[in-house]
Amino acid sequence: MALRGLCEFETGAYDDALRDLDTAVAHGAAKDPHNEQILRYHLAQLLTRAGRFQDAQTQYGFFATEASAT
Repeated sequence: MALRGLCEFETGAYDDALRDLDTAVAHGAAKDPHNEQILRYHLAQLLTRAGRFQDAQTQYGFFATEASAT
């Protein structure tokens, strides 16, 4: 689901990408540290594009937390 969402993002199918990435993250795809930054970044961009600013801020908050931890 996550890989499909990323592919849809790259091809400009933003609505499909949002649906698939949102589902993938909800099912734990972002728990893998290797993929977490990639998934959250793209999901945040899609949420912003869709006008879901509070949801996007939650995803962007991950990066603020990570930056302050280092």
